[in-house]
Parts: sequence; structure tokens; C-alpha cells
Amino acid sequence: MSTSSTSGKAAALRKHRFLMRTAFTTANLFAWLFVFQYFYSITDNLGLGLVGVALLYALAQDITLLLTPISAKRIRNGVQGPMVQAVLFASLGLIALGATFAGIFGSNVGLGVLLYALFYGAYRAFYWVPYEVDASRFAEGSVTNNSMEVFFALMPAIVGFVLAFGYPAHLWVLFGSAALLLGSILPLLKVPDAHEGFSWGYRRTFHELFTPKHRKLVLCALADGFSGA
Repeated sequence: MSTSSTSGKAAALRKHRFLMRTAFTTANLFAWLFVFQYFYSITDNLGLGLVGVALLYALAQDITLLLTPISAKRIRNGVQGPMVQAVLFASLGLIALGATFAGIFGSNVGLGVLLYALFYGAYRAFYWVPYEVDASRFAEGSVTNNSMEVFFALMPAIVGFVLAFGYPAHLWVLFGSAALLLGSILPLLKVPDAHEGFSWGYRRTFHELFTPKHRKLVLCALADGFSGA
């Protein structure tokens, strides 16, 4: 593989990640705040509202945990397919939440909120294993310069300013972020596919998860997860 060819493929992966991160720094934090607003509105209690969000977030993580071995198994057929599916899941989650607050589901607001959590969990399961395979092939793809990090750090403040305009600003944020996610598929399709073996079955995967030799890795992953939450 030539240097120019490798750089072009790494650039495509960078563009994909830029659009993905822009979408998630725009919508993900506020999506969970919207979910909290829903639980608070039906319980009229701050504590119960937080409990509702925590339980829904835990459900999303459980979905990720249960589906990740399936995602890992599928990379033997290529990493691109699961990643595209993951992006579709993420965009469908935001669309479901936006449709909920737009009144499309009528009084079934809880259904849209539940769909968001399920799609979010599925996105995480199908995205991160294949992405790590791609990132290891094109190390440049995971590198973002300092100016971009500042941009991502400022996005929540920018979105907060937009939300201050009131209805329907939150719909712009949710649907706009879903559009960015869908747009991130285009550069992803320019990254050549790769096939990796994953020989463990479903039960074996969870057995290995709790073996002493993987304990440090699991504890680091849990700490990273708590930090992200």
C-alpha cells in the first residue's frame, strides 16, 4: 500500500470521525437531558427523574454488553458493514427522540425514549470493535489536532445557545445531528474493508471476560465507562 494511498484512507477515516464526534458532542449530552426532562415531567420529582435516566442509561449499556460479542463475531465478514449499521442505529435513536418531542408518537412519549436507549446501546455494540480495527490500520485516523479538540469542547456551549431560542430548537439539534451521522457514512465507504478473526463463541466471550488475566483490562474499561457516564 503506497504512502499517498494510506494517507487518503486515513483522511477518509478522520472525516468520518469528525462528523461522528460533531454529531455526538452536539446532541448526545442534550439528548440525555431531554430524557431527564421527560422523566421529571411524569414524576414531578427530581430524584425519581434522575433514577429514571440512570435506569435507562443502564439499559443502553446492557444492550451494548449483550450485543458486542455478536458484533465482534461479524468482523470476520468485514468491519465496514457493522460500522455502517452502527451509524444507522445512532441516527435512528436521535430521529426517534426527535420524533417523540415533535409529537409524532402522540402520547406514547415513553416509546420514543425507550427506542433512543435501545438504538444507542446497539450503536455502541456494533461500532467500537470494528472501529478499533480500522484505527489500528490507519493510526492517523484517530488523531485529532488541538484546534479540533477545542471545537468539540465548545460545541455543548454553542448548542446551549441555540436551545435558548426555545421550541423547536431541540428538534433542530436532534434531527441535525442525525443528518450529520448519516453524512459520516460517505467518507466511511471510502475506507477499504478489512476482515479480522474472532474465534470465541458467545458464552466463551463472557467466560474470558471474568478470567484473572483480563481483570486489569476489564477494570480499566469500567473506569473509562464511569468517566464517560
